[in-house]
Amino acid sequence: MLRQSVREEITTKMSHIVLITSIFLYSFLGILLIISTRDPLDHLELFNLPGVITALQMLISVYLVLQLKKLGLKTALFLNFCSILSAAFFTITTRTIEALPGLFIYTSLGSILLLIDRYQCQVRTYLREIEEHRKLLEKKEEHLLRLAYTDSLTSLPNRDYFQEKLEKKLASSSEHLSSFWVAILDLDTFKNVNDSLGHEAGDKILKETGRRLSSIRREQTIIARAGGDEFLFMVSDTKTEQEMKEYLKEIQGVFLTPMTVEGRSFQIAASIGVAVYPADGITGLELLKNADMAMYESKYLGKNTVTLCDASIKEKVRRSTTLLFHLQGALERKEFHLVYQPQLSGRNHHIIAFEALLRWTSSETGPVSPGEFIPLAEKSGLIHELGLWVFQKACQDQRTMQKHHPYPLYLSINLSLQQLLDPTFCEKVKNILYEESADASRIVLEVTESVAFHHDSRVIDNLMLLKRLGFLVALDDFGKDYSSLGRITYLHVDILKIDMDFIRRIDEGNQKDLAIIRSIIQLSRNLGAKVLAEGVENEAQRNFLQAEGCDYLQGYFFHKGLSLNDALDLLKNTSSSEAAV
Repeated sequence: MLRQSVREEITTKMSHIVLITSIFLYSFLGILLIISTRDPLDHLELFNLPGVITALQMLISVYLVLQLKKLGLKTALFLNFCSILSAAFFTITTRTIEALPGLFIYTSLGSILLLIDRYQCQVRTYLREIEEHRKLLEKKEEHLLRLAYTDSLTSLPNRDYFQEKLEKKLASSSEHLSSFWVAILDLDTFKNVNDSLGHEAGDKILKETGRRLSSIRREQTIIARAGGDEFLFMVSDTKTEQEMKEYLKEIQGVFLTPMTVEGRSFQIAASIGVAVYPADGITGLELLKNADMAMYESKYLGKNTVTLCDASIKEKVRRSTTLLFHLQGALERKEFHLVYQPQLSGRNHHIIAFEALLRWTSSETGPVSPGEFIPLAEKSGLIHELGLWVFQKACQDQRTMQKHHPYPLYLSINLSLQQLLDPTFCEKVKNILYEESADASRIVLEVTESVAFHHDSRVIDNLMLLKRLGFLVALDDFGKDYSSLGRITYLHVDILKIDMDFIRRIDEGNQKDLAIIRSIIQLSRNLGAKVLAEGVENEAQRNFLQAEGCDYLQGYFFHKGLSLNDALDLLKNTSSSEAAV
């Protein structure tokens, strides 16, 4: 503002100087013209001095109009009018026609000056419109830029903005050898709010989280929302590890006060993972990967925890990267196979079903646990192709096993969230049923609580379509997370699978845990569903579940996962009675 004020003052003073100088020159030339007219100055006749003077006066008039706009026009017209009066006075007093050409020129000049001013007005109007249009475009561009780089829900910067700033920070830090750290924060109990109160309540939690985090933002800190319930930090003003830990405690502190939504109080907690530049990575991707892995380590350690990236976490990242690389093309290399774990009747221990379990033996790294490769397949999108292969192979093997079994044999297949988010999934499954002549009523589709109660409507829509195709639906890990009885009733869940953590605690004899198991069994009866206990590992667990009337049992106490040939041998050597699921 000060600079603009000084510029305007200088412009005004310059205008005054131009105006005074022009008036002086014009007047001087006018006097000179009068003198030259009365005294022809024969020795200067060659130069036609009156004509030169008139031309100079015209130039000064035009210059005034061009330079000083309205003020210049008024001044030039006034001076020109004075010249007309002078020429007219000269003509009258001398009774000659010598001044008539000058009179005509000055009169014409007035019209020319008015035309120039009119043209200038039009030009200024066009320029003003262009400037207004430019400013409007700049405002729109700024607005679009804000939209592109701002999270609409929390008004925090978004992931794109964060990554752009991170790359710039990396470039400057590499030049000046300065250190900084990034962190990923994930809300631990956010899902409970979404499941119990819906999207709007969840959005309010996210808005409040964004507001609280913004309140502790420092000058050299960028806080962004990555998406979902995940937030990103880039902090440059902590010089020591102790300062970093103090700020991380401050971040955790914003969640100490419960959040109230629709009259209900929620104690939200957060898991945080931290990666430091350059110790934990020299690229943005590397830093975020390590921070993400550290965040998941926090969740594994019990949630509401801060974990700094270390050598063990970096090794996990390295292994994940390696496994993801080898996962590409593993299906074509025929490195996957299925094993089948029997599910037995709780009444007589006859085999009534098998659960298809996916296994991967990498040609490079050897056997890889499902806990490692399934999340990688989901993140990379390979789960879609892999899931359809599992479905088709399981249907083929079920047909083979049914030939060696006199009674209807059921097959359980696990589905992932990514599969149920695919709008084409049901159609693809329907095609496989047709190709393999499989009976959907003998296939149980297992989904975890977290998947079945996911907020995306595509999940429930696909599950309902699958139910209409005749599939049975089992709710896996029941009791582990928050369960919506309304959703269970709406889905017409056929089987509730008690989470194996409850089964393990049977040995401890804790009456509360035993009461929960009894409640789940009773709930399944009230809902008209069956109940299955997975993870049965000893006789005491088997006896308790059998005494409580658990419909189906599954676990290492009976059988581990079997190859197709071993499953066929088992069926040949055992007898089963028909059981309705």
